[in-house]
Amino acid sequence: MDLLARARAWRDADPDPTDRAELTELIVRAERGETGPLEDRFAGPLEFGTAGLRGVIGAGESRLNTAVITRATYGLVRHLLATIPGAAERGLVIGRDARRRSEALAQCAAEVAAALGMKVHFLPGTSPTPLVAFAVKELRAAGGATVTASHNPPEYNGYKVYLDRGAQIVPPDDAAIAAQIEAAPPAKDVPRLPLAEAMAQGLVVDATRIEESYLAALLELKVLPVPTESLSIVYTALHGVGERLTRQLMAKAGFSRFTSVAAQSQPDGTFP
Repeated sequence: MDLLARARAWRDADPDPTDRAELTELIVRAERGETGPLEDRFAGPLEFGTAGLRGVIGAGESRLNTAVITRATYGLVRHLLATIPGAAERGLVIGRDARRRSEALAQCAAEVAAALGMKVHFLPGTSPTPLVAFAVKELRAAGGATVTASHNPPEYNGYKVYLDRGAQIVPPDDAAIAAQIEAAPPAKDVPRLPLAEAMAQGLVVDATRIEESYLAALLELKVLPVPTESLSIVYTALHGVGERLTRQLMAKAGFSRFTSVAAQSQPDGTFP
């Protein structure tokens, strides 16, 4: 298909009204001869690899958005159901950071997984990325996914994926998941079970309780024999999501001289 036909087809299959409106504007501009911005949005699908997906937030197949996460989750769940024994019952851990659209995208992923019959261990608030990997192993889940772009600039978001080992995916699983995503139906045709309904049915369960096990496991890593009150620590979350659990961990470990940089302590997806 030519550029305009591909863009119209993607827009018509996009379940997000804001993204549809954004693409409509770009299509109109392209119809008037300004094709550059639309070409940028349809330069090719985001490549699914060992770190999952990562891209600039926005509408179109070359951006990170609801339609892309919908199809990615469909492909991931189909792969887990086909390759991991008892995957539906073991479930999928889903978490997120505080970047733009992370909350909505994590909810989208949970709704898609639940609609496909996969139990979801859902972390409804913000979660450090290692917590999701830890939860996969601790809960014996079939896999995990977290909406985060790690160290990338504010305009990015991503979808980091783990299999049941709790580690990032490696070949040949990355290629197999990518193939499932490519074979996924248009985003509007991928089923989604509303989060409240999925929770009422027990398909989505709140996994916040895993935080206590995570902190306990971290405390076991303490190796310094010196009294902790003798150490002075200054910490900054850099507007990420580490502040809350780091503060709890330091208190449990007895680091009383712990100072957080208040100006950078709150999660903020714009990273000011």
